[in-house]
Amino acid sequence: MIHRAVREAVAAVPGVTQVTVEQTESELWTEERMEPDARARLLAARQRRREQLRAARYAPAARSAVTPRSAAETSGRRDG
Repeated sequence: MIHRAVREAVAAVPGVTQVTVEQTESELWTEERMEPDARARLLAARQRRREQLRAARYAPAARSAVTPRSAAETSGRRDG
């Protein structure tokens, strides 16, 4: 999918007559290869996501409208 997108974008450049896309695995992508402003945006987005997850994790649980039943009620027995 990314190969096609790259090929189409490069082929749209005036003067380009042939495009070959080659993926190499010898050069791994890391955050250090990002521009500083892009890296800062990525880190800020990660921080926001961590805060959202933390807030959701420690949020009070919603109360259920269902009341617990006794063992007698769930087994079909009725007392009284």
